[in-house]
Amino acid sequence: MIRSSLVRLAVAFLALLTAVVVLLTVLVRLGATGVVSLTTWLAAGRAGRKAPGAPAAPLPANVRRLADARRGRGTPSNARVSGGAERPAAARLTFALVGMGWPAPAVRAFVVGLGDRVEREPVEKLIGEGLRALAA
Repeated sequence: MIRSSLVRLAVAFLALLTAVVVLLTVLVRLGATGVVSLTTWLAAGRAGRKAPGAPAAPLPANVRRLADARRGRGTPSNARVSGGAERPAAARLTFALVGMGWPAPAVRAFVVGLGDRVEREPVEKLIGEGLRALAA
Protein backbone atom coordinates (compact mmCIF):
# COMPACT_ATOMS: atom_id res chain seq x y z
CA MET A 1 0.00 0.00 0.00
CA ILE A 2 2.77 2.42 0.87
CA ARG A 3 4.66 1.38 -2.23
CA SER A 4 1.72 2.12 -4.57
CA SER A 5 1.21 5.49 -2.85
CA LEU A 6 4.87 6.38 -3.49
CA VAL A 7 4.52 5.39 -7.13
CA ARG A 8 1.41 7.56 -7.51
CA LEU A 9 3.23 10.46 -5.82
CA ALA A 10 6.19 10.07 -8.18
CA VAL A 11 3.89 9.99 -11.23
CA ALA A 12 2.03 13.08 -10.02
CA PHE A 13 5.34 14.88 -9.42
CA LEU A 14 6.54 14.02 -12.95
CA ALA A 15 3.25 15.25 -14.43
CA LEU A 16 3.62 18.50 -12.48
CA LEU A 17 7.21 18.89 -13.63
CA THR A 18 6.16 18.30 -17.27
CA ALA A 19 3.41 20.91 -16.99
CA VAL A 20 5.86 23.45 -15.56
CA VAL A 21 8.33 22.82 -18.39
CA VAL A 22 5.56 23.24 -20.99
CA LEU A 23 4.42 26.45 -19.31
CA LEU A 24 7.96 27.86 -19.33
CA THR A 25 8.36 26.93 -23.00
CA VAL A 26 5.16 28.76 -23.90
CA LEU A 27 6.24 31.80 -21.90
CA VAL A 28 9.60 31.90 -23.70
CA ARG A 29 7.83 31.68 -27.08
CA LEU A 30 5.45 34.45 -26.04
CA GLY A 31 8.35 36.64 -25.00
CA ALA A 32 10.20 35.98 -28.25
CA THR A 33 7.09 36.85 -30.26
CA GLY A 34 6.72 40.06 -28.27
CA VAL A 35 10.34 41.03 -28.94
CA VAL A 36 9.95 40.35 -32.67
CA SER A 37 6.73 42.40 -32.80
CA LEU A 38 8.32 45.25 -30.89
CA THR A 39 11.42 45.39 -33.10
CA THR A 40 9.30 45.20 -36.26
CA TRP A 41 7.08 47.99 -35.01
CA LEU A 42 10.07 50.15 -34.06
CA ALA A 43 11.81 49.53 -37.39
CA ALA A 44 8.65 50.34 -39.34
CA GLY A 45 8.07 53.44 -37.25
CA ARG A 46 11.54 54.82 -37.90
CA ALA A 47 11.53 54.00 -41.59
CA GLY A 48 7.99 55.21 -42.18
CA ARG A 49 8.34 58.66 -40.64
CA LYS A 50 7.55 61.55 -42.93
CA ALA A 51 7.97 65.24 -42.58
CA PRO A 52 4.93 66.97 -41.06
CA GLY A 53 2.54 68.08 -43.76
CA ALA A 54 4.09 65.84 -46.41
CA PRO A 55 1.48 64.52 -48.83
CA ALA A 56 0.59 60.88 -48.55
CA ALA A 57 1.56 58.59 -51.40
CA PRO A 58 -1.34 57.81 -53.73
CA LEU A 59 -2.97 54.43 -53.33
CA PRO A 60 -2.48 51.81 -56.03
CA ALA A 61 -5.41 51.37 -58.40
CA ASN A 62 -6.45 47.98 -57.02
CA VAL A 63 -6.55 49.35 -53.46
CA ARG A 64 -8.61 52.34 -54.60
CA ARG A 65 -11.10 50.06 -56.35
CA LEU A 66 -11.41 47.91 -53.24
CA ALA A 67 -11.90 50.97 -51.02
CA ASP A 68 -14.49 52.40 -53.42
CA ALA A 69 -16.35 49.09 -53.51
CA ARG A 70 -16.44 48.98 -49.72
CA ARG A 71 -17.83 52.51 -49.64
CA GLY A 72 -20.50 51.60 -52.17
CA ARG A 73 -18.96 53.44 -55.11
CA GLY A 74 -17.53 52.10 -58.31
CA THR A 75 -18.48 48.78 -59.84
CA PRO A 76 -21.34 47.08 -58.02
CA SER A 77 -20.52 43.70 -56.54
CA ASN A 78 -23.05 41.94 -58.74
CA ALA A 79 -21.70 43.44 -61.98
CA ARG A 80 -20.65 40.99 -64.63
CA VAL A 81 -16.89 40.53 -64.87
CA SER A 82 -15.59 39.35 -68.19
CA GLY A 83 -14.28 35.81 -68.12
CA GLY A 84 -10.91 34.65 -69.33
CA ALA A 85 -12.26 33.17 -72.57
CA GLU A 86 -13.51 36.59 -73.72
CA ARG A 87 -10.12 38.28 -73.35
CA PRO A 88 -7.62 38.32 -76.19
CA ALA A 89 -4.77 35.86 -75.78
CA ALA A 90 -2.17 38.59 -75.18
CA ALA A 91 -4.22 40.09 -72.34
CA ARG A 92 -4.81 36.65 -70.81
CA LEU A 93 -1.08 35.88 -70.93
CA THR A 94 -0.16 39.24 -69.42
CA PHE A 95 -2.81 38.88 -66.72
CA ALA A 96 -1.59 35.39 -65.84
CA LEU A 97 2.09 36.32 -65.55
CA VAL A 98 1.46 39.55 -63.63
CA GLY A 99 -0.88 37.61 -61.33
CA MET A 100 2.02 35.29 -60.53
CA GLY A 101 3.99 38.24 -59.23
CA TRP A 102 6.18 39.20 -62.16
CA PRO A 103 6.65 42.94 -62.79
CA ALA A 104 4.20 44.28 -65.34
CA PRO A 105 6.73 46.13 -67.56
CA ALA A 106 8.86 42.99 -67.96
CA VAL A 107 5.78 40.89 -68.71
CA ARG A 108 4.52 43.37 -71.30
CA ALA A 109 7.94 43.43 -72.97
CA PHE A 110 7.94 39.62 -73.10
CA VAL A 111 4.41 39.49 -74.57
CA VAL A 112 5.25 42.13 -77.20
CA GLY A 113 8.39 40.16 -78.06
CA LEU A 114 6.28 37.08 -78.81
CA GLY A 115 4.53 38.86 -81.66
CA ASP A 116 1.79 36.85 -83.38
CA ARG A 117 2.77 33.63 -81.59
CA VAL A 118 0.41 34.74 -78.82
CA GLU A 119 -2.60 34.18 -81.07
CA ARG A 120 -1.32 30.94 -82.64
CA GLU A 121 0.10 28.95 -79.69
CA PRO A 122 -1.68 27.78 -76.54
CA VAL A 123 -1.51 30.21 -73.64
CA GLU A 124 -0.37 27.43 -71.27
CA LYS A 125 2.76 26.82 -73.35
CA LEU A 126 3.49 30.55 -73.52
CA ILE A 127 3.07 30.89 -69.75
CA GLY A 128 5.76 28.24 -69.24
CA GLU A 129 8.02 29.99 -71.72
CA GLY A 130 7.34 33.31 -70.00
CA LEU A 131 8.22 31.90 -66.60
CA ARG A 132 11.53 30.63 -67.94
CA ALA A 133 12.29 33.91 -69.70
CA LEU A 134 11.35 36.13 -66.77
CA ALA A 135 13.28 33.99 -64.27
CA ALA A 136 16.45 34.23 -66.34
